[in-house]
Amino acid sequence: MNFNPAIFDIIAFAIFVLIGWYWIKSIIANAKLAGYNPPTWVGKYIEDEYHVKLEKIETEPNSAKKDKQQNKTTSKYGSRNDNEQFK
Repeated sequence: MNFNPAIFDIIAFAIFVLIGWYWIKSIIANAKLAGYNPPTWVGKYIEDEYHVKLEKIETEPNSAKKDKQQNKTTSKYGSRNDNEQFK
């Protein structure tokens, strides 16, 4: 049986690019959630991933946003600036 290794190289490269594309998109969306303001063209690129992450914050039972709403900040989910002793 004769295989053409160039085909496997192309498939491996395509998978690498797709995974890298998703990875970069996720990192930039997380940075935007953390307060970083990306340029507008990048904002359009990550818009769908950003909204998915916002929905996760709303629906997850142990999200930091819900802890803040209930005034139950913990060191596990809240930031240290949320605690009264650090203000």
